[in-house]
Amino acid sequence: PPAPLACLGGHLLPTIFIIGAQKCGTSSLYATLVKAASKLVMAEHSLPSRPTQGVKELHFFGGPNFKQGLGVYARSFIKCPAEGDQTKTLDATPRYIRTPSASRQIYRSYLRAIRPQLRFLVIVRDPTDRARSWFDHFRLSRNLTQPPIELWVPLSLGKLQLCARMYGFSLSTGAL
Repeated sequence: PPAPLACLGGHLLPTIFIIGAQKCGTSSLYATLVKAASKLVMAEHSLPSRPTQGVKELHFFGGPNFKQGLGVYARSFIKCPAEGDQTKTLDATPRYIRTPSASRQIYRSYLRAIRPQLRFLVIVRDPTDRARSWFDHFRLSRNLTQPPIELWVPLSLGKLQLCARMYGFSLSTGAL
């Protein structure tokens, strides 16, 4: 028999979650999956409290949006399909990986019969590559040309060491 649908209030809750860190490729994976899988559907619209967030990252679990209730979250997704339809919905909010209450809220929000269907695609990346990607993104998004990363890293570490000293901490950068 087909697995039961994760329906709430006539809407199909997501059973697939993409989580990970910034600049790890979650947006690329999300776009590829939605484009390639005919039975995988993204949220139709964002939450009322975050109308500019868009449909990829709903930021429902692990934050203040959870207080709105699961029904509000469910209404972001398509109507429940006919029984036997294999359509799945997707929530790609990378932040869930670093928000301890998110996993607990997801688990408790789904009925026991639905929990085995939940899938979490976790994306991580080499920290150095991730930092470089973030730096490039930051510079491009603000039309900055200076400083190059070769200067930015030592400047940032210097500021971090000053801040640590202000609070009585010591940082070792010997490995850097």
